[in-house]
Amino acid sequence: MSIVFSIKATKSTFNLLSKIDLDSYEIDLYLFDRTNFFETNLDSRINIIYLKKYPKICKLINFNILYKIIKINITKEYDLAIDFNSYSNECALNALKVKAKKQCFSMMKPRL
Repeated sequence: MSIVFSIKATKSTFNLLSKIDLDSYEIDLYLFDRTNFFETNLDSRINIIYLKKYPKICKLINFNILYKIIKINITKEYDLAIDFNSYSNECALNALKVKAKKQCFSMMKPRL
């Protein structure tokens, strides 16, 4: 089973990742900010992918408009996409737009 996490690097995220059986799951971890990435002992089987941050102007644009205009270049299909920080437009948009059989949002699913 393949899982993608679209997150901001937080201690709770890394605690969750440390509990997942990596022999059963293939994990891709999408990060938008290297400066948020603090020292951890992540398993080398977790594939870390750094994505380009959205322009700052995107913070001022309504989420529904962003959803319609933002394109993502992720072609891989996942079994599960997890937004582990739905207060971030980048995380929520990527979890919504990536090809996945199921989607999970940590706080609330943004209205579309």
